Amino acid sequence: MPLHTGNTNDDDGAVIDSFLVERDNPPETVPSIPPTEVPSSKRARPENTRILGGYVTLAETNVGNIPFPIPVDTDRFNVSVAAISSVATDGVSISSDPASLQVGGGTIPGLSGRIIPAHGYVPLNEHNGPIFAVAWGSSAPVVLTWLAVTK
Repeated sequence: MPLHTGNTNDDDGAVIDSFLVERDNPPETVPSIPPTEVPSSKRARPENTRILGGYVTLAETNVGNIPFPIPVDTDRFNVSVAAISSVATDGVSISSDPASLQVGGGTIPGLSGRIIPAHGYVPLNEHNGPIFAVAWGSSAPVVLTWLAVTK
């Protein structure tokens, strides 16, 4: 007589079949690590800008001839102007309206600005209109130089 001990019921087949039950959809899973946002590789490139510059030499003899050194530029972000002279007190008067500079050897107070060499570059942020200049009362020629950032 054979010796039978323990569980003699063989249910291995039914247990294995329960692991292999087919389903229409895979079971819902929860990720062990939360998903992270991956930044898009397509970034908006900033528009290229240009730096433009120029200069004009102004003298007291320019009376009646208002130079137009900086033209209108609707794409201009900013412009900076400076006066260069061998005489520290000589400078230029600038305005966006030439009529305010045509007062027989002087300027209309409040309608123009005066720039002297000690000021260095003076920023005129967000000004995209014209800039006219004169050197009334200068004892030596004055150079008006400018730099602008535009599209």
